[in-house]
Amino acid sequence: MGQILRENNLKEYDEFSLLCLSMGRCEQDDFYLEEVHANLLPDLLSRRWQSKVVDVVPMEAPKLLVFFRNGAAKVVDVQAMNLSACEPFLISQDRFNTVEVQLDGYGVYWNDRAMISHRDLYAHGISVPLTQKDLYQYVQTRVVSASEACGILECSRQNIDDLMRRDKLHPIRTDAKYKLFSKAEVMQRRKE
Repeated sequence: MGQILRENNLKEYDEFSLLCLSMGRCEQDDFYLEEVHANLLPDLLSRRWQSKVVDVVPMEAPKLLVFFRNGAAKVVDVQAMNLSACEPFLISQDRFNTVEVQLDGYGVYWNDRAMISHRDLYAHGISVPLTQKDLYQYVQTRVVSASEACGILECSRQNIDDLMRRDKLHPIRTDAKYKLFSKAEVMQRRKE
């Protein structure tokens, strides 16, 4: 095995990498892998591929906003699905927010036991008239950095920090290096 790994410039055994390097060829049969573009997939596979998850946004627990490859957006009530493995993640908003999309969009998960398949999400979700592009547009146009807030309010960063301390301005996301604000709240603050 060591020799095979060295010849293929691999540091550790990874069957998928070996499969790709060999194009799936095996000395025991005539089969091999070949890349197929999405528009050439059979209808059955194409339909199944369309319901895969592209992104997930944790809302107020227990709801998730899920975006699918076919452009659909659905709100899913995880608690209503009655999945015992997911219950520990419904207790705390911070834990609920750790949800991620599974590899290739097969569903969402919190850990290796708490997961929901793309089919269940699609079946149990309630469609909303929103696209992922709409969400991105919202973030691009309606979320501002601390620097942008300073420009709108014509003040310094110290004033922004003071407004936050006095509970007059509320960041929607805070990190050690940056703060993000709702542009609507900053504009309202400017009018006051």
